[in-house]
Amino acid sequence: MKILFIGDCNHQLLTSFIRSYSRFNSDEFSAFSIKKIKDDNKNIFENIQIARSFGKAYDNRVLRKLIYPFDIICRFLKLPISFDVIHIHLAKIQYLFIWPLLRFKGNKVVISVWGSEVLRANKWKMYVLGYMFRRADLIHCSNSALKEIVSEKFFVPISKIEAIPFFLDNLDMMDALNLNKVDAKANLNWNKRKIQVVIGYNFNQGQQHPLIISELAGLEKPILDEFEFVFPLTYGSEKANQEMIVKKARDIQADMIFYKHFLSQTDVSTIRVATDIFINLQITDQYSASMVEALYAGSIIITGSWLPYKSLKNSGVFFIELDSIQELSKTLIYVLNDIVDISKKAKVNKKIIEDMFESETLAQDWLSFYSLKGIA
Repeated sequence: MKILFIGDCNHQLLTSFIRSYSRFNSDEFSAFSIKKIKDDNKNIFENIQIARSFGKAYDNRVLRKLIYPFDIICRFLKLPISFDVIHIHLAKIQYLFIWPLLRFKGNKVVISVWGSEVLRANKWKMYVLGYMFRRADLIHCSNSALKEIVSEKFFVPISKIEAIPFFLDNLDMMDALNLNKVDAKANLNWNKRKIQVVIGYNFNQGQQHPLIISELAGLEKPILDEFEFVFPLTYGSEKANQEMIVKKARDIQADMIFYKHFLSQTDVSTIRVATDIFINLQITDQYSASMVEALYAGSIIITGSWLPYKSLKNSGVFFIELDSIQELSKTLIYVLNDIVDISKKAKVNKKIIEDMFESETLAQDWLSFYSLKGIA
């Protein structure tokens, strides 16, 4: 089977998908990427086209808008005409320019919904996404809650939507590292006498850092001294948010660690193992890989009851839910006072997550998905 991926073909979710899937299936992969592909990712693709050029004309906003439609069409046409499946990851408005050409290049068009693009879409984007979803052969969502949302919000027949988890190769990496929490903290130069609290996983506004930091500021100094707060700020949509978060957090008299630059997979996996408490209080979320990995690592998870993790809870996964961010400070005090027993409760999560994200089973599920007859 020949599969063309359209999207950010450097994104870890997509490259992790291909590497994990290809361990069990000998399909051929090509890329039509909205970003330049890094050298260490090029070997997983048979054919590569970048969706736009990077000349000086793109520095001019007006010229960029005029050039881009022709650029993306011409580059797409350079790809072979022989794909069994065209798989779009995270649908974007600019894909409208090539939409009429998809059937010319491939036999089947499928779209993976990541979550944020539908949960935070304005009216115009909702219209465009609905147009694409209804004309694709199949839609993929990572969980059943998102599947229901896409069906209801975009009037897509539930029969053309499948819910399959993405691969998470960081789970294997954590096992391969074979580190306990103490060694992981030492490798990161974290204070081994403190309780490390990781807050979110990027600097997007949806992470609600200002509200979380305000809650931390309300803690008394002796309580704050028990913790070391870790802020992963390596990516996000608006760079200004990164510095705003750092500035606001530093106003609190507490130990802080900020990660503002790219982290290797080994670094990320080590952070997961070292984390004592992981806070995920986004406005919206859909099976965040960071949170699932933290569950696997045995971290104590504090998340919002408004987030769609009911299926995890029903599967026996242990985590602490808040009804509002204003409950965070008292929850941290509660965890601090009973951290040994709460950590023991969190140990059940590894086996449950391992079963849910077992690579060979997922590979078979994905192969079956690609083989389904679509409903365009």
